[in-house]
Amino acid sequence: MNEKQIRKLRNTLYEQTRYSGIEDYFYASVLLPLIYIDGSLHVLFEKRTDTIRQPGEISFPGGGIEKDDPSPLDTAIRETVEELGCSIKDIEVIAKLNTLILASGMVIHAYAGFLHTSMESLQYNKAEVDHLFTIPLDYFYKHEPKAYYCNVEIQPYTFDEHGNKVQLLPTAELGLPESYQQPWGNAKQVVYFYQTSDALIWGLTANIMYDFTRKSRED
Repeated sequence: MNEKQIRKLRNTLYEQTRYSGIEDYFYASVLLPLIYIDGSLHVLFEKRTDTIRQPGEISFPGGGIEKDDPSPLDTAIRETVEELGCSIKDIEVIAKLNTLILASGMVIHAYAGFLHTSMESLQYNKAEVDHLFTIPLDYFYKHEPKAYYCNVEIQPYTFDEHGNKVQLLPTAELGLPESYQQPWGNAKQVVYFYQTSDALIWGLTANIMYDFTRKSRED
């Protein structure tokens, strides 16, 4: 390989830092909304309706990144407007939180923002949102979530609706060691839970909430 080829590779690859293996993941964005209630900061939550994916669960506004969205932040803002019924000008984005890469095949961009409006003014989307509620932000500074750890395995086969085994990875045909003909891997996935008087907040929503409190807590 000559210097010209090396230079071409350098120019092509320079600063193209990527995460490999997540090209086919589902990409989404979420906004953690803050709002003033009686002079104190609250966190706003949605309870999802029973007719959509993950029915009845507690979540923040958010959804899948669409090809026309200029950026993940634009997705979070668009979804917040659609779900809460507020105006774009009501949303003040104050922070980019951690990006979550989940073993379930999802990449979640998370943001925190302040809503310059009142709860009474929100005309939320009743097709997706059963109701809204808030919890004082101070609660999450005073209460740590419970953490549970689940096993994450790579399974080379599955079963169809009739109980028949379906080989996803032909380990024997490929000549892989016998140990790979059974599920393998011992990775752990942490799942957070906040048991509040209003609702059980867990999973992705609790993860984002905990990330926010850790980043914003004043020592």
